[in-house]
Amino acid sequence: MSYTINISQKEAIFLDSSVIIGLFSGDKSGEKIFEEIIANSLYINDVVFSEVIYKMMILKFLEGGGSFGLKRLKKTLAKYLYLYDEFQNFLEDFEIKFLVINKEVIESSCLLASECELLPNDALITATCKHYGIGKIATFDSDFKRVGFLEVVEV
Repeated sequence: MSYTINISQKEAIFLDSSVIIGLFSGDKSGEKIFEEIIANSLYINDVVFSEVIYKMMILKFLEGGGSFGLKRLKKTLAKYLYLYDEFQNFLEDFEIKFLVINKEVIESSCLLASECELLPNDALITATCKHYGIGKIATFDSDFKRVGFLEVVEV
């Protein structure tokens, strides 16, 4: 993948796992949205880190022709450990910054989950954005459109 970076005013954008997985999977929508936001300051948290690695492991496992089962994945886990390095390289190459989930974020996520009807991981992502003052999120998950203070980046 090669992307040209247009030096302009950088904006803080949270990068959801759905876009990263799309990008890693060769999805044209993932590539297009990433091209749109690459010139900005991009952020993730540990939820996104976990979701990307886990979902990519499942996708790679399924590419091998097996039907998914957690026990079957665990038996062949060594084949997919390279994904940790690939993801860390991706974060470094594109200077994606990591935001820490602390107690305040967790408490806020509980409120936001109720207010916006979000699943736990989405609530943690939303609370992370709120805590760090990030008003935009690049995602394919329409649930984030219910969050009043977040603008969903779309292509």
